[in-house]
Amino acid sequence: MSTALLWSTQYIATILVGLAVSLRILHKERRVWANNLLTIYSILISAWSLSVFIHRTTPYLEISEFFFRAGAISLFLAQSIYLCMAFSIRSPKKRYLLATLPSFVASILYLGYGEFRFTYTSFGWSYNLAGDLLSQIARGVTNEAYNLAILLTLYLLYRGATNPLLKRKLSILLFTYLIFQFIGFSVTNLLLVLGGDVPPFGGILHIGTFIAMGYALTLKPRLTPPYLPPADFSGRYSRFLNRLLEALPGEALGQRYVLFTQFVKETDIEPYVRYVGDQPIFAESLPPTIVSTIEKTLDYLYEHKLVSLLDSYLPVINAAYTKLSTHEAHKLDEVLLKRVEFLTAGDIFYGIDGGRLMQKIEVDKSLNNVSDTEAALRIYKRILLATFSDFIDVLGSELLNRLLLYDVLKDIDADVDGHISISKCLEKHKQDPPMKIITIFNSFLSSAISQAADTAPRVANVILGKVNRILELNWRRATKLGIITTFRTDFADLISEPLTLPLLNEPVTAETFKASTLILGQPLEENAGQAILLEFTTASHLQMVLRRLAIEALAKGYETAVFTRRGSAVEEKLKPLDVQFIYLTLTRRSETEASKAYISMKDPSEVLAALTELNLSSKSLVILDNLTDFILTIGFDKAYTFLRHLVEIAAETEATILLGLNIEAHSKQEVAALESLANLTVNLETKIKTLER
Repeated sequence: MSTALLWSTQYIATILVGLAVSLRILHKERRVWANNLLTIYSILISAWSLSVFIHRTTPYLEISEFFFRAGAISLFLAQSIYLCMAFSIRSPKKRYLLATLPSFVASILYLGYGEFRFTYTSFGWSYNLAGDLLSQIARGVTNEAYNLAILLTLYLLYRGATNPLLKRKLSILLFTYLIFQFIGFSVTNLLLVLGGDVPPFGGILHIGTFIAMGYALTLKPRLTPPYLPPADFSGRYSRFLNRLLEALPGEALGQRYVLFTQFVKETDIEPYVRYVGDQPIFAESLPPTIVSTIEKTLDYLYEHKLVSLLDSYLPVINAAYTKLSTHEAHKLDEVLLKRVEFLTAGDIFYGIDGGRLMQKIEVDKSLNNVSDTEAALRIYKRILLATFSDFIDVLGSELLNRLLLYDVLKDIDADVDGHISISKCLEKHKQDPPMKIITIFNSFLSSAISQAADTAPRVANVILGKVNRILELNWRRATKLGIITTFRTDFADLISEPLTLPLLNEPVTAETFKASTLILGQPLEENAGQAILLEFTTASHLQMVLRRLAIEALAKGYETAVFTRRGSAVEEKLKPLDVQFIYLTLTRRSETEASKAYISMKDPSEVLAALTELNLSSKSLVILDNLTDFILTIGFDKAYTFLRHLVEIAAETEATILLGLNIEAHSKQEVAALESLANLTVNLETKIKTLER
């Protein structure tokens, strides 16, 4: 192997080392802008290394000159990208890329107007400067300006760092750049320009740079903070700070430590934070500005979309409540209630001060757009959060041991502080059917509440009251998932007070779920895909039956739609319920008055189209309160054809369709024809006495 080729292998090694370091860092945190800039820097250095390798080893002068110029551009740009990377450690703003413009302009000027003299040495092709000094001066000034800017930026970051680990990282980066890039390249370039037959060291200098950078970027925190009692406010805050630090992006280049310092300053806790080893400790039992601090911390978590850290902050909030005066606690209530949407999005609202604030909201819609499995897990997480302190009072640390005995529950991250996180559990069980989650949680809760009832009946009643309240606030998802139905069954022996769903004047009891069996002869679920004729002679009987069936459907999670006249008695009866009304009219509405809730009953095709838009399924209940109106308005023949379509729609979608028919308004032949078409006919007059008992 020739001497030129042997010395030039350092550039191939530079490519391998540089890409290995940068890609490893990028693989861990791809979304961190500084890591992407580090990768771009290593790619540009790799391009320079490959160009220099070809420039030095090729036997042809023209090829050598071309790759020399290409490599020079890559090196100039790499230097400016390094400066952008240093800027991004403090603030990841893409406008810092404008700092590359001077290097690009200088490289064009340097290569476009500069003259070079190439000579072949024992180490391959080399060069020295010749001709116009303007381009040489421009290149030299730009190069030194970038070097000084990089060194100054790293130094200022080092001066401003409070975290010991960040200081170590920055000191290594600072001295690495000073020794290898600033001093090392200045010396080697000077030797080359002077024209001596000297070996190249550029690749070796970059290898040293990347190795030192790799060491700095992979440094981990050392030492562990001393143990702090879980119930202690400073201990809980310290654990939150460490979890926050771990969650912030940019571990490698130290961006997370800069962000953490900014957080400490923004939330006014800087006087109370010190470091033991590399980890932050909150060294104050309760700062006088704690309410303001909690407010600013929640705003910070919201602005930076760190909803997952709310789980870690809940123990801090609860610890604060134990030490605040009544006046300060009231102020904290106001702060939290103003942020109820954010707190319910993270579920911790249910665990604040033992769930006390649950009584101050009417409904929670934060689970509306999540998957069924996630909704089930989060409903039970909310139950655990609200009842955790009560269970701890009765069961102590045994509660945590019990969680480990159940599948799914053993993957919940929980500790005695009241910190409960289902992130890992959700990731592992996101494909599990919701009923599996429900069955396991109900088994756990039934066992735990039963033991609590044996030793502390009052506490058990408090727990059940909180569970009821959580199901009330989340009743729509809870009913759709079947949680309320199974809850009534699994806890039948424990429940003393029935659950009341929002907007219902009557409680949900075992009788609620038997309405369909009493009226239709079988549970509502078994009537899926059927069009059912409800024959009546007394309108109030129909209204009562429809209300009972609608309440059962809502309690079981059905989507319920009612086709009726505006102002009808059925509308008044069902109006308090969460059902969708589609109003049947005799005249078409003008465009300014029209609404999607109004359709013409003179055109059955419009009714059928409205049914199609409802996206019916086996969990859909459709009520057409007065088929008699249809028959008298459009004629029996058209109404009969319309009913045939309804029967087909019910069969295709598996929806349950209820049709009210006043049998006194029709001939026996018409009634018989309609009965033969419907899947099921129920004479309400024979059922009403059973329902009124």
